[in-house]
Amino acid sequence: MVRTIDFKIRIRELEIKLFRKDLQEVDDWIDELEEFHQELSAFFSMERQLLREDKIRYELLAVRRVNTLEIARFCKYQQTINTEMECGPGYCEAWIRAHQRQRDHYKNYLKSYRIWKMKMFKKLIQ
Repeated sequence: MVRTIDFKIRIRELEIKLFRKDLQEVDDWIDELEEFHQELSAFFSMERQLLREDKIRYELLAVRRVNTLEIARFCKYQQTINTEMECGPGYCEAWIRAHQRQRDHYKNYLKSYRIWKMKMFKKLIQ
């Protein structure tokens, strides 16, 4: 009986470590998105000083809005991880798949942002 309890405690400790790893990963994603906000501020300054085109300004506003929504999405996901860590059934395959979907979403957003950023640099160079 004691061995079973020790085993269950050990499993729970490992699950908590895995959830904390996921939390750290999401923290890193949010940090990266906050850096994008800084880049967008620089783009706003460049647009104001160099281009002065409403179309580009509105595009910048749209990208900043999407970035803000992505930050909010991952902040909410952090809350989900904390709830799951405290109250959920544990770190299982369903959770791993759900986290992988979040990771894929982040990677896709990162890719689209980088493509947009290169497009913006090309506009600034012209």
